[in-house]
Amino acid sequence: MYYNKLLLICAWSAFFAFGTPVAATAQTYSSHLKSANEAFNKGNFATAGEQYENAARLKENKPETMYKAAECYYRMRNYVKAVECYDLAKDEFKRHELAGLRYARSLKQTEQYAPAIEAFKNFARKYRGSRKAQVIAVVQNDIKGCELALQMAAAKMETGTARSLPDGINTPANDFAPLPWSSDLLYYSGFVGKKVSLLRSMREGANWQQADSARGLPESVTSRFGNGVFSQDGKRFYCTQCDEAPPLERAGNGLRTSCAIYGLRFEGERWSEPERLRSYINMPNHTSMHPCVAEEQGRELLFFASDREGGFGGLDLYACARPLDSGEFDFSFPQNLGEVINTGGDEISPFYEPAAQTLWFSSNGHISLGGLDIFKTTRNVGKWGKPENPGWPLNSPADDLFFSKVLNDKKGGGFFVSNRRVEGRKPGTLDEDIFEYVPGNSTAQAAYTTPERSSPDSMEISDNQLVFRVHLEIQPDFEPNDIRYGALHSIGTLMARPLPEQGMQRIMLGDFSDMTKAETAVQLLRESGAFPQAFVIQPEGMK
Repeated sequence: MYYNKLLLICAWSAFFAFGTPVAATAQTYSSHLKSANEAFNKGNFATAGEQYENAARLKENKPETMYKAAECYYRMRNYVKAVECYDLAKDEFKRHELAGLRYARSLKQTEQYAPAIEAFKNFARKYRGSRKAQVIAVVQNDIKGCELALQMAAAKMETGTARSLPDGINTPANDFAPLPWSSDLLYYSGFVGKKVSLLRSMREGANWQQADSARGLPESVTSRFGNGVFSQDGKRFYCTQCDEAPPLERAGNGLRTSCAIYGLRFEGERWSEPERLRSYINMPNHTSMHPCVAEEQGRELLFFASDREGGFGGLDLYACARPLDSGEFDFSFPQNLGEVINTGGDEISPFYEPAAQTLWFSSNGHISLGGLDIFKTTRNVGKWGKPENPGWPLNSPADDLFFSKVLNDKKGGGFFVSNRRVEGRKPGTLDEDIFEYVPGNSTAQAAYTTPERSSPDSMEISDNQLVFRVHLEIQPDFEPNDIRYGALHSIGTLMARPLPEQGMQRIMLGDFSDMTKAETAVQLLRESGAFPQAFVIQPEGMK
């Protein structure tokens, strides 16, 4: 899922022949532009950004070309350069609907919170697109994130310390998905050549040793490896395997790569070949990624992220379970974790602590200090609580994700991934490194309050009974008397809920008083073939 950013060195030279210096400048501009376009079409956005910027500066910072440079830098998460180029291309904002939003987010992710707030407000005032309600909600959340960051900075309180792991682990490429087996043994995903591999490092005393490849996994796993997780007893390994991203998607944090989840068993003295989990987990034409497993009440729980139809936005979090005494990967139908957790953005990299009933995950749809922030939510009587932003230093103006920890470790620390800048060591935000978090001030979080997330609509629930609904499909319009819904009226009540961020409607069937009845309805709908992607959902606000 994470791909090394390919850097092409484009050699060029200016020359004069049979013309004036003006003609030579135009020719040089054209050569830069040609190189930039070629690099862009190959998905080499770092090179494309440099070439577009070089070309623009030869034409007195030509706004149209400088804007293209800014967009490339934004895709590569080079926000310092993006801000610099957007500043010189503001005349182009009126021609590109969301350019002002990306400019404001670049300011936010370079920790320029006050200017970012003004840029967000300016964008909202001038926005004339067709998605006004959802765009305004998104802008309000970004402004609240800036204000929260300023509030935290003013409080001058941090919940602990975050240390970047040494060069034997972190490299100029992406290093991610830490998987601590103990406080002194760390597995993680990193590049070996041009492929992502499962790596491991031991800590001896206070020092982490040079990482090497984890041995024993079949070649069929390592050829398309993304990230993985061991079961609690070490006898199963679940991993993401990904196809190469299309050229125009090869940038940023790799969340739009096509991936699926596989399982392996440790049999005798070796790992089995990877087995693709069932089609209701790995739905055709959709991505499933970032598996996390935990044991609870005789079951193995599987949490993962997916962009399947019927979610609330981009990638949503889902959960399913299987009996621990089963020898098969026979998980139940995945359930969307609902609106309390999932948003119109992306929710990814789940990590679950059974003893504390706490789920850690990352999101760019909740109120964040930058892009993706780490959040945690606790389950009480079957209901997830409002996600909390733990603040500094787990979160930063950059992307922060993949929090994990050693279960039952009394120290309470953990590991996470960030593309944040590190003073004196890492000046940019293009690649991700692994950090170790050591908790400190347990009262720091009391110094600030996480604001409520804005939403362009709300779901009103008139009673406090625990009820479940079945997601049927997403459609632009809803006509309850449509013939295809005819048989459903005998099962439950048809209803639709607007999804303004998508310009669509969620068609649901309900209400069911318990999960068993809802799952029975799902089984009937799937077997009939009418609604093969039906699943159970418990909407936000249901008590």
